[in-house]
Amino acid sequence: MTDFKTQSSHVNVPLPYHHKGKLLWDGVGVAVHPAWDRSTIMQRAGQDYIVETARLFMYDQHKPGPIEVPGVQAIRRTYPKGNEVRVLGKAGARYQPIQNSVMYDVADLLVKNGKANYCNAGTALGGRYAWVIVQLVSAYKVAHGDFVDEYLLILNNHNGKGSMKILFTPVHVNTHTVLFAPDRARPRITHSGGLCWDFRNADGLWKMCQRVFTKAGRVYSKMHERKLRMPTDASDFFNKALPRGKGIHGTHRMRIQASLHRLYREKIRSSGEYSLWAAYNAVMEYLDHVRLSCRTQEGRLIRGLIEDVPRRRAKVLKAATNFMRS
Repeated sequence: MTDFKTQSSHVNVPLPYHHKGKLLWDGVGVAVHPAWDRSTIMQRAGQDYIVETARLFMYDQHKPGPIEVPGVQAIRRTYPKGNEVRVLGKAGARYQPIQNSVMYDVADLLVKNGKANYCNAGTALGGRYAWVIVQLVSAYKVAHGDFVDEYLLILNNHNGKGSMKILFTPVHVNTHTVLFAPDRARPRITHSGGLCWDFRNADGLWKMCQRVFTKAGRVYSKMHERKLRMPTDASDFFNKALPRGKGIHGTHRMRIQASLHRLYREKIRSSGEYSLWAAYNAVMEYLDHVRLSCRTQEGRLIRGLIEDVPRRRAKVLKAATNFMRS
């Protein structure tokens, strides 16, 4: 079930890493002040630029003058001050850019109804990515003193490789790690550049959030109930959650296993239970705070929430589900 948070509901456990106590978006973008309106947030986060398309030309050494590339157009951003223009990517002839202000149309459905609060906003890679993060007023209770916060990451993509989407982002409070919810919302883009979501109003979006996070929370609760009787059970799960890939030699694999077991022992000491939930959180903490610890803050966010790591989180959750069935 979903419990509403109180001031004493969260107990933070210190982390032994360089990024301890930090979420993936801490230090990237801007932390939103409660008194800021959407225009102030966009200005402080550097999102107040216009994205437009332009014809794309090429030069041929055998022909004089530029030659227009058929069926392809450039995606460019214009800065609010000055005449500076930056190309962000390329797309097909039917591509219609979605402005960053549309993200706040979605977020305001929850914020203005008291269901969420703005948390973070920013841009990355020169404006190719823009995001706004809101935190819902509810949290899922896995066990006594063990909560999962509920966030929405609304992402806008301007590089021509994707469109706007909503990522349901659960965060384990004790370890500040991003978990995985096996759902996301993508709009259907009309020919005029409009968006058609699966929800029609604020109530529809709120019900969708509750459905997604409650479904994920039930899986977390089942993990908590699944006890690991033998010491080798954790090793078996780690091998299934992070299977050996190409180029991973024996020494590197042993280091990964050592890190996972060290994290697992920390979860056991804090909770006192040998459970699959502790092993699962050890893997999630490894992905967020160990694997990405050598990257810049912007690189951690892009790899951790947008590109590579989300696919790994999905595989880990699938491995945990299959482990419970075995």
